[in-house]
Amino acid sequence: FEQALTVSKAFQLEYPYEARFYPQCGDLCMKLGHYPEAVFYFNKGFQLSNNFECARKLVIIYLKMDEPLKALPYFNYLKNNNLSGVNFGELQNMVSEVILLKQRYQSDSTDYRTANAIAASYLKFANADAAQLYVNRSYHLKPGNQEAMALQEEIKKIKSEK
Repeated sequence: FEQALTVSKAFQLEYPYEARFYPQCGDLCMKLGHYPEAVFYFNKGFQLSNNFECARKLVIIYLKMDEPLKALPYFNYLKNNNLSGVNFGELQNMVSEVILLKQRYQSDSTDYRTANAIAASYLKFANADAAQLYVNRSYHLKPGNQEAMALQEEIKKIKSEK
């Protein structure tokens, strides 16, 4: 994928106002796990053409990066331009729950139960990457806690299905 990304970046540099090259770079960056770089390309693609797929991918990346607040602006666009049949309003509600839990956790980062709740909320929409962050924090705060162990099993299950 690295070589494909290099070629795609070359096309994007050659044709900087062609919106179609930015999502291609973003997709390759996502596959390589280069999320901040993918955000750049999808943002640029969205700015140039208000592309539904760019907005959808930005939501996915921001959630994988545990930055749900940054995903919120794209939900209105997704809901208003949805041809996919996905219920983005329901997903937005789940993301809002994560945001509230994260705010509570920021005010008391010693509460392993809140870390578990954030992980469980992320798992409602199969975001194993972000859930893993909070399971790890929960284990650190209270080693051997049963809820974190159960959440870890759910994360393993989701990752094995991919």
